[in-house]
Amino acid sequence: HTVSAVVTTNTLGTLRRRQGNADQAVVLYTAALALVPTLSSQAPPLAANIHVNLARALVDQGKPSEAEAALQRASQLMDAGGRPVDVFAAAHAHALARLRLREKKPAEAAVSAAHAVEVTATVFG
Repeated sequence: HTVSAVVTTNTLGTLRRRQGNADQAVVLYTAALALVPTLSSQAPPLAANIHVNLARALVDQGKPSEAEAALQRASQLMDAGGRPVDVFAAAHAHALARLRLREKKPAEAAVSAAHAVEVTATVFG
């Protein structure tokens, strides 16, 4: 499998999630993650991105504990490279903020949202 197959499957998952079909998005993100081990150096950052996307879809499905697990895996993958991948770190913080809002934890959501803004400003600032 090629990077393009993984990226395409991930992108289709995002499209389905944005169309309101979280169930199909989860299936596509899971399929993309199954293809990642066939890649080499691109695997950790790409897998981290897919895990963040999966977490977003799981939040949309109302599955906060599964979303939390996906976000934890994304963090592990981001850290595996020795430093977080900034764009993915911002997406991770944003997804965590959404999860905390869904769990009715506004103070924790605010901390995650502030972190997302800070990382985004660093990346695009």
